[in-house]
Amino acid sequence: MAERADMVFLADESWSVGESNFQQVKDFIYNVIRTFENVMFGKTGLRVSVVLYGDKPRISIDLTDYITIEEVLVAVRDLSFQGGNARTGHALSFLVDTLITAGALRGDAAKVVILITEGKSSNSVEELAALLKDAGVTVFTVGIKNADRNELRKIASDPVEEHVLYAEDFQQLGSLSRKLSRRLCITASEPPQPVKQRENVEKITKPRDLTVSEQNYNSLRLTWTPANGKVTGYQVLFDSLSAPGQDVPMDQRQIVLDASESTVFVTDLKPNTKYFFTVLAVYADVLGEPATVKGKTTSIPPVTNFRVIEEGLSSLKVAWTPPLGKLEGYKIYIPKSKKTGGTSEKILGSGFSSHLLENLQEDKDYTISIYAVYPEGPSQPVSTMGRTLKLLPVKHIWLQNETTNTIQARWTQVRGASGYRLTWVSSEGSVQNVNLGETYSYYMIQGLQPGAEYTVTVNPIFGATEGPIIMAKATTLSSSAVQILKATDITTNSALVFWNSVPGAAGYRVTWGPTPEFFGRDRPRQLALNGSTTAFHLQNLAHDTEYVISLYVLFGAVEGPGITITARTSPLGYVSDFKVASYTSASISLSWSSVPGATKYKITWKPDDKEEGK
Repeated sequence: MAERADMVFLADESWSVGESNFQQVKDFIYNVIRTFENVMFGKTGLRVSVVLYGDKPRISIDLTDYITIEEVLVAVRDLSFQGGNARTGHALSFLVDTLITAGALRGDAAKVVILITEGKSSNSVEELAALLKDAGVTVFTVGIKNADRNELRKIASDPVEEHVLYAEDFQQLGSLSRKLSRRLCITASEPPQPVKQRENVEKITKPRDLTVSEQNYNSLRLTWTPANGKVTGYQVLFDSLSAPGQDVPMDQRQIVLDASESTVFVTDLKPNTKYFFTVLAVYADVLGEPATVKGKTTSIPPVTNFRVIEEGLSSLKVAWTPPLGKLEGYKIYIPKSKKTGGTSEKILGSGFSSHLLENLQEDKDYTISIYAVYPEGPSQPVSTMGRTLKLLPVKHIWLQNETTNTIQARWTQVRGASGYRLTWVSSEGSVQNVNLGETYSYYMIQGLQPGAEYTVTVNPIFGATEGPIIMAKATTLSSSAVQILKATDITTNSALVFWNSVPGAAGYRVTWGPTPEFFGRDRPRQLALNGSTTAFHLQNLAHDTEYVISLYVLFGAVEGPGITITARTSPLGYVSDFKVASYTSASISLSWSSVPGATKYKITWKPDDKEEGK
């Protein structure tokens, strides 16, 4: 790829994209940029900008904001969504004003714009896209889902088949990143596109725009605009500077380059040191005028994100993010006890990113330091603090949901515990226990005797060490069944059932349905009731039907034995003692005995001459 290129991503953030899909747009931009990880970034190499647009375009990442790919990638991850309408034409006009008219793009750099959109622009685009292309900008278009393919072709550079990409949905967008990256590499490696009606370039008599970039602890890059004339080569001279800024005697070095070179990567420098650089054009029989610049190497990079990731009774595990560069290894220091004094040192190879510090004191604060060791020497230390765990007991234990043969034990977990030992002892002295893993916080103790008192203890386990115990007592139920279940107040469509209360019951489950000989008259039903209920009114029953009614006792998630009875609803009644009480020439008074459960009566009559009436 060319040493100099300006790349601008113009990304649609309209409401039609949406915030969730916008994340996939960010991932797409991130993956495309990441393919240039081996390319020089900054003023003398590849510069990247991201412009987002909805109703109004906005520069989220400017061409001059960052000089390393790592900084650019972090900035892409931090892009935020605002929404709006997709005004692509307005966004293209914004690029013309900010990039072309304002001269933000470098004249000797390849210039590329990548448009990413999901829909059709709400304003004109063709003329504005032509202005970009006339200014020497190569335009790629990436359409997604509802994007107007005809509009994409009008915006893109020729040949459009190589500059238009399309994805059916946002999930397929990622599959285009490699294809686009390859085409960008080709475009950026070619000479800049010609600019229509471009003014004459100003004559240059010496190297200019000498800049320092890619500063590291032992290297940096120099880049310049070539000198005019018949240049046969370049000389690069550099000296380290003393504290007041003066040259250090006998420290000058020289690099000779071909005339085709306009950048050099200077290596074998000292960390955290200022240098004075001079670049001269070499002609057939003379040296040209010098271009000079000062630059400084960075300090040796330390590890980052140094932290304690795991605490134990006598150990601390630390982890870190390795720095870039050629490492020899690491040195970890931790203070010894006050009695012995001094520090303990551990040397690790360059392949490590974590380490377990052992044989520490319980319940003690430690300050741990780490140095990254390079051939040039150690980095500055990075420190973190950690505290070993204290041998603590379980804070609380609860015994609940007792039945005739089970008790449920619950307890609070202890930080750092590798497991728990649960023990239960009957009043007769029978002892049983179970070892449980670190994730346990409850256990159902089974196989107990009815009506017996049990002492339950739990203690945390730390590897081979047992923590203090905590104790609680509970008594199993003598009986877990309902002794009395009766049905009363039976009518044609209802019945009242009641039963005796069971101590310790969390609730009851009542079921009812017709006996086999009455199947088809009604369906089976059931209902859960709370532990304070001892009666329930069954309603909407079928008349003259025998029902099986069962009741079960609930102890938490455990169901005790049930008890069952049968009851039969009353048949429908009939009218008796029906008679004429009195009559006149136009009316008749009737009387009859009432029928229990009846809600209405139906009366029919007719005259003797067979004419019907009501």
